[in-house]
Amino acid sequence: MNEEALLAADDEDDYGGSDDDELSCFRGLVLDLAYRPVNVVCWRRAICLEFMENADMLEYYDQTVNSPSGSFYIPAVLRVP
Repeated sequence: MNEEALLAADDEDDYGGSDDDELSCFRGLVLDLAYRPVNVVCWRRAICLEFMENADMLEYYDQTVNSPSGSFYIPAVLRVP
């Protein structure tokens, strides 16, 4: 998958979320290989990029998200190859 396709799905509505969500303020800054900013993604997309191993996580928020399988920190800064 290319970089544009990885970053294209950034709408909260794609995940059934709403802007009233208490986590909606958490966004991930996406950097390219030269550490230049290329996009800002919602927290759900940032976690998906981490678990699909399509991005390197450089920094995390102190906030965690809980799921049945565990608790995960929200990525704040990501670098895509």
